[in-house]
Amino acid sequence: MRIKMKKKNQTGNENDDELTIKKQMGLRFKKFRDSLHKTQTQLAEQLDVYQSTITNIEVGKTFPGLKYLNFLGEAYGLNADWIVNGRGEMIGNYFPFPMDLVKKYSTLIDLMQVPVVAQLMLARLEINRFQNP
Repeated sequence: MRIKMKKKNQTGNENDDELTIKKQMGLRFKKFRDSLHKTQTQLAEQLDVYQSTITNIEVGKTFPGLKYLNFLGEAYGLNADWIVNGRGEMIGNYFPFPMDLVKKYSTLIDLMQVPVVAQLMLARLEINRFQNP
């Protein structure tokens, strides 16, 4: 499946038919939550976040935090590779993230807050994903 970066049309609106990496992760996050038969509010309470945080993840506004992915992996067997890359099964054997990966992911999330860097990073991730399936 090919991922395209969102492009703005002449009116300045984004094309809804093109999914960003954040949106794809958000859709997988929602699918996972639905598989647990939990509402956004129930999952938010369990993760000790606002319900709007869950909404923002599911609509592709934000990435899920690493500590939440770890918690969901430990509690429900969520396969982080599935939620991040769409590879493998949704539920699998949970392995804690190595500390160096945690630091890299955290740095990436911080850099993604800068719009220009975010676009460059997402484009690079997209290229790497197709070169190394």
